[in-house]
Amino acid sequence: MQYDMQHLRALRLFELNRVLEYLPPRGDVLEVGAGAGWQSEHLCSLGYEVEAVDLGGSSIFESERSFPIRTYDGHTLPFPDDSFDAIFSSNVLEHVPHIEALLP
Repeated sequence: MQYDMQHLRALRLFELNRVLEYLPPRGDVLEVGAGAGWQSEHLCSLGYEVEAVDLGGSSIFESERSFPIRTYDGHTLPFPDDSFDAIFSSNVLEHVPHIEALLP
């Protein structure tokens, strides 16, 4: 499948900008399912401290990476509890077979 990366990047940034009002004005944010890291990169440009995670080898966007993304197993986040002021995720939940475990 061929993707228009410029269009997809613009779409992801549009999505993020639509939800910014629901995030705290500053703080530590975790992006789950970060893909290429476009949204994490944008959050950093707005003054947030951001950590990003995604499954290893699952992203068709690895060659488009614009932000460091930590690989995790999809079950256990590699951070202590209460590490973040907000968690952001976009276009991920439909890919999670164990949604109850991810969002207890």
